[in-house]
This record gives sequence, structure tokens and C-alpha cells, in this order.
Amino acid sequence: MSDRSDDVERILHYAEKRGFDYIEVRYHSLGVQNFSVLNGITTNVNFSLSSGFSVRVAKDNTLYFFSSPDQQKLKESLDYFHPIDSRPWIPSIEMNENLYKGDYEVPQKTPLDIVSLEEKIKYMKGVTKEVTDIKISSKIISLEIDYIESMEVKDVVTSDGAKVHGKVPRVWNLYSIVMKNGDISINTFADDLGSSGGYEVVNSWNLSEYLSGKVKSFDEILTKGRPPSTSTQDIVLSGQIAGIIAHESAGHPFEADRILGREGAQAGMSYLTGRDLNLDRSFGSEVVNVIDDPTLPYSMGFFLSDDEGITARRKFLIKNGKIDELLQSRTTSTKFNVKSNGSVRASDFTGEPLIRMSNTFFLPSSMKFEEMIEDIDDGIFMKSFMEWNIDDLRWSQRYVGLEAYEIKKGEIGSPVLFPVFEADTGKIYNSIVAVDNTLSFYAGMCGKGEPSQGVPVWMGGPDLKLKGMQVKRLGD
Repeated sequence: MSDRSDDVERILHYAEKRGFDYIEVRYHSLGVQNFSVLNGITTNVNFSLSSGFSVRVAKDNTLYFFSSPDQQKLKESLDYFHPIDSRPWIPSIEMNENLYKGDYEVPQKTPLDIVSLEEKIKYMKGVTKEVTDIKISSKIISLEIDYIESMEVKDVVTSDGAKVHGKVPRVWNLYSIVMKNGDISINTFADDLGSSGGYEVVNSWNLSEYLSGKVKSFDEILTKGRPPSTSTQDIVLSGQIAGIIAHESAGHPFEADRILGREGAQAGMSYLTGRDLNLDRSFGSEVVNVIDDPTLPYSMGFFLSDDEGITARRKFLIKNGKIDELLQSRTTSTKFNVKSNGSVRASDFTGEPLIRMSNTFFLPSSMKFEEMIEDIDDGIFMKSFMEWNIDDLRWSQRYVGLEAYEIKKGEIGSPVLFPVFEADTGKIYNSIVAVDNTLSFYAGMCGKGEPSQGVPVWMGGPDLKLKGMQVKRLGD
């Protein structure tokens, strides 16, 4: 265990003397280093370290949360505690037998702290030069590369026996590219690349090659792209767009606390609110399987225990087109008469643990991409997006393609300029007629809560084939 394991144990024992029904103590440290390189110039360098303790207790089925960087002040808060006279939101706090007891850590082949900041900045400046030196017809107005690395350490103990030490290093790259050709411009921001692990993650990206490919692709769109035909067509969506769909229209609305209305005033409700999930489980076509899995090795959303001490596991949110499982906590699970499935995290020690996604994605099949598109006479392949939107219920969605291409007689053809498709979640999930055998993941920071808590996630999936979708032109 860590050198903080004794501290959280002492706080737990101190709280146990005060007659609470349930106690959860967490030490949480998050160190972050990040910098930006804009057109080859370093624009900012930041370091931050947040570390401290939190305690969450239950008394008469009401939860109370305390946090402080100082153990003594935390104990004083417990001394002054008085329960409020209110109607409890939860029927009870779940005592779970699936508790995590042990340590977990993501190994680093090249530890982040042995590579100097100067070397990291030099590398990103070199990438910028290689990418901006490419001979293309369009003009690169700006290229910004943001580098972020973090080290997150947690120690969690609970009054029913969980005892957890977790340590997860992460590396993340974001980029912004603005390009122009004549009167047409592209402004894209992406946070595609990220994993848990050491600096070897950066080397695995082949960042110069990756961004050079993006710039060449954007140049082709700007110089050769033509507006799409506005008609009902088959659409193939890449793993990147599949990931956004999985995260936004399956992950968020399948959060049990959102369904129960906890986020109604801040982030909206869920289309599952008020639905009888015991009887009304049909949701999409039989090829649709959406998973949330925090146990994927080297993922952005990796953990083996959640912040309530529950052992993490893979969850099928949608299985063979049917609603299978919600993301649950110790509190929401009692309302649904199920067990918590280890889906709770906080962004730092000041944040109350909330139900969060980890790595959310569509499950692939054994079908090859070429097989999937061979019967499409006239369609569109959307490889990446320029913008997306979804409403507060997570029902109505809109996507604008960036790297997009026509499909003619089963073959990928010429570039298409900014195709748009809009549909509700039910229409999208029921229109998915095939998924291929690829599986790609994209890094992101998922926001939730008030004050907002951002936690690292992956989203992704295979390429998806949707039958009979209405395609529009941007601006129509």
C-alpha cells in the first residue's frame, strides 16, 4: 500500500466512533504538467498538484461529504457534524460483497519524470515543423499542439471493508488545425490521442506522420470536396464518430443518477427517465452492443476499483439491441434493486464521487470493412467530424462530417464537403445494420457535476453502417 494508506485508515477509525451508517475515506493526489506549442512557439507551460482527503458518510440514508487537504481540519468537520432533518433521496446505502482489496498500477516503460520538459517541448516543435513544411495547395493558418501528462494516486477505504491503492499515469495530446483554400476553411479541434502509461505512449503515436496525414486529408477536402447530394443514403461512420455516439447517446443517458433526475438543472435528463426498464428493453438493431469497460489495459479511463471501493468490471449497456445494464453507484443501485457495478469516480479530492463513464464503445464484429460497404451503390463514409450536437435528453443528434467520402458501387470515392446528418437516438440505433471488425479508441475528458468534474475517458468502436439516413448540406 502507499504511504497514505495509514492516514486514510486513521481517518476511517476516527469517523467510526461517531456512529455513521457508512463511511468512505479517500486520499486523492493529481499532478499535471502541460504545455502548448502554437505555430512552433511555446505559448504556455503549466504545473499543478492537487492532493488531499475526502470523507463521505451516511446517516439515516442521507449522504454527507467533507474534504480538506488537512487531516486535522477534516476530523474537526466530523466533530462538528449534525445531521439535517430531511427526506432521504435514497432508500439505503448498498453494502456490497464485491469489494476491491489490494493495489493496482499502470506500469511505465519510460517514466514520465525522466524525460525533461525541454526534450518534450523540442519534440513537439519538431513535429510542428515537419507538418507545416508539407507541400499542399491549401494554407495552414495555425497548428497548435497541446501536451498533457498526469499522475493520479488514490487510496480508498470503506467501513464495509474495501481497501484500495491505485496509481495511474496518463499522457494526452490535443491538436487544433486551421486551414484555408480560397473561400473555404477548416477549423478542427481534436483530442484523439491519449492512453495511460509512460512516455513510451508518445513514441507510439508517430505524431508527425499522424498529423501530416490529417493535413493532407484536409487539403484534399478543401481542394476537391464537393457538396453531397441531399437524399436518403446509407452512411458509414468511423470508429471516431461511433465513439462520440456511444459516449453521448448511450453512456450519459445510462447513468442511473441522471435517469433519477440528479443532473436535471445542470446537464439535463435522460430519455430513459420514466421508462419501465424491466419490461421495455428493446432499443436498437440486433448488431448493436455498447460497452463501458474501465479494465481495458493502458486506457485513459482505466481503474480496477471505483471510488466507492467496488471492483470494476465490463458492463454491457446495450446487448444485442436491448437495454442490459445501467451505470450504478452504491446509492442508485438500491433504487433499481440491483448491485453497484463499480462506476463511480471523482476528479480530485474536492469532488464528490459521481457515476461516470470510463471507456465506452460499440463492440466490433468479424465483418471486414470491404464486406460492409460492398452492397452500397450510393452512400457516404464519414471518417471524422467537424462538429456535433446533442440535446439535454440525449435524443436528438447532429453531426457534420470533416473527412468524408462518397461510396459508389461498393468503393470509397471522391471527397465530400461537410455532409450533415441529423437523427434521433432511436433512429440511429435501429438503423445500424452492420459493424465491422475494427476497433479504435479516442481520448477525451468527460464533464459532469456542479462544480464541474472532468475525468479521463476513451470512446470508440468499429465502423458502423447505417441504412437509409437523410443527408443534408451544411447551411441547409
